[in-house]
Amino acid sequence: SSETLMDGHLDTNGVPLEIKELIDSYNSALARLDQEYKDQQLFASNVSHEFKTPLTVINGFIDSVLLREENLSEKNRIKLQTAQRETLRVNQLVNDLLDLSRYDHNLLRLENKPFKPSQAISEVWETLKTTYHERIRLELDSPNKDKYALGDKGRYFQIIQNLCENAIKYSPQNDKVTIKTYVSGNQFIAEVNDQGPGIPDELKDKIFERFFRVDQYRSLTKKPSSGLGLSIVKSLAE
Repeated sequence: SSETLMDGHLDTNGVPLEIKELIDSYNSALARLDQEYKDQQLFASNVSHEFKTPLTVINGFIDSVLLREENLSEKNRIKLQTAQRETLRVNQLVNDLLDLSRYDHNLLRLENKPFKPSQAISEVWETLKTTYHERIRLELDSPNKDKYALGDKGRYFQIIQNLCENAIKYSPQNDKVTIKTYVSGNQFIAEVNDQGPGIPDELKDKIFERFFRVDQYRSLTKKPSSGLGLSIVKSLAE
């Protein structure tokens, strides 16, 4: 894999000359690929860091104008609100890229503390209700509401939220997405059930790849997508 390229490096000690030249060429190709991979990861990390400050400044400026300028016309207010939404979207993309870069470099640190999964899921539901109103339904297994798990509550919240937003994005407008929980043995299980068209069998292995989207379903959603949401879910879950 890209992370373990140099494990494939071969020793040339004691091999015939014609084989040594072949192995040297192979080792050189591995080294170049490994360097390209490292440069790519470093680039993503550096670009993401560079974007953070200007995005924060831009969003703060728009916020201050919206809050303090009472003489804004409705047309200009709508334009500023649109600009703010796009700024927040790009900021989320930058955060996702940073998380993936940290994951790639084994720098993504998670908490390992007791928390209530049911509580985290309820908070996701409350958050999404404000945007998606009646499109999301919650079915909590009441006897297990006070069960604890060990992990990172904030990242668990992020996983469930990403799964829900992805499900809503690709479900028909009038259909609900359901978050369902139950306990099996010593495991607390959360499911996100949607009414979307499903993923073709031959593409199921690809849906967690970065920037991958099923072409035939792009028209189902008018919302822009980075193609990183499910990659984040997989990285955090692992």
